[in-house]
Amino acid sequence: MKQKIKYILFIGSIVGMLLSIQTVTSEPSVETITLDPEEPEPLATITFTAVVTSEETINEVWLIVKECKNTSGQKICFVDSFNVTMAPTDIEDTYEATITLSHDDATYITYNLNIFGDDTWYQSTDTELDLNLEPPNGNNSSTDGNKDKTPGFESFAFFLACGLILFVIKRKRFR
Repeated sequence: MKQKIKYILFIGSIVGMLLSIQTVTSEPSVETITLDPEEPEPLATITFTAVVTSEETINEVWLIVKECKNTSGQKICFVDSFNVTMAPTDIEDTYEATITLSHDDATYITYNLNIFGDDTWYQSTDTELDLNLEPPNGNNSSTDGNKDKTPGFESFAFFLACGLILFVIKRKRFR
């Protein structure tokens, strides 16, 4: 009788241990997130490309982007944020989404990914990126390497000076 009780306790403890073991799943890993352009300006159109790896099936990848500004040392994010689905690309484990920023007074953005896989949501850490606030140089190019000047303006001044010199010389000859 004592042996039966020991045997039942032994089998019961093994079954209890097997039932208490939970399957350990690894969280998805965000390998890289690249932006095109790398240094976006306010109101820019940005393409986000993310490489997300996981041992489990990834059902959805969402991109969360907030436009923010730093005013007098206080960081304030605008209420409207982007929450867009990232589409899988032809490259394995790669997802892509494109957004257009909507605030011209934003100074930086924050972004992260929400990943849904095997009935569980995972969230990556927030990344903060300062926007390029320098005014664009434009498409003008001058021969002296200074892109801030209007191209061809130097030649106008040169031709005007040549014309004045010819006018003065011609006037002195006919006197």
